Amino acid sequence: MEQILNNITWYSQGALKIAYNKHTIYTDPFDIDKEYHDADYILISHSHFDHLSHENIAKVIKKDTVFIVPMSVSDELNRYVNHQIVEIVPFDVLNLEFMVLEAVPAYNIVKKDKHPRENDWVGYVMTLGDTVLYYTSDTELIPEMADIKADILFVPLGQTYTMNSVEDAAKAALITSAKTVVPIHYGKYEGSEEDAQKLKRLLSGKADVVFL
Repeated sequence: MEQILNNITWYSQGALKIAYNKHTIYTDPFDIDKEYHDADYILISHSHFDHLSHENIAKVIKKDTVFIVPMSVSDELNRYVNHQIVEIVPFDVLNLEFMVLEAVPAYNIVKKDKHPRENDWVGYVMTLGDTVLYYTSDTELIPEMADIKADILFVPLGQTYTMNSVEDAAKAALITSAKTVVPIHYGKYEGSEEDAQKLKRLLSGKADVVFL
């Protein structure tokens, strides 16, 4: 698990770069710092500008990049007609050559206008070897998390659009039995370094909190 963590970069918001077994996966590219053009897979969770950014996709896309995207968002990828676009809905499972990928629900219960459940937007559970990663994307603490078990949890700390509190983010870690928790989606538009430190305190002795 530590080896996988050492090969993960967090750029901003929900943007992760995961290098594993000679493959490179991006989640919701945003604030990408330079031209890479190394994406084997780009996982899009929903259509908000900080999760579906064509400007940032342009920095990581290559000739054979495969997009995985919610069906409700796929029309926004029409410009990538020369690439494979895999449409998914919550609970779909893809058996890829080097990982098992499950799309899981991501939505708001309280702030329903931000990420409505009916949009079928998603987070992703990635099984890489014997390690399970859960990228929640933009979501509140939702009942479906009770059915997800993860070794590494990437949880948002922005409380305007995602979790309603840092306490809820900590509960997500406990519910999913995560051994390692990586806070994301803070420090730019919402959420702060203080929130990240609070998460670490709340999970002290229960899970390791790692800052990327």
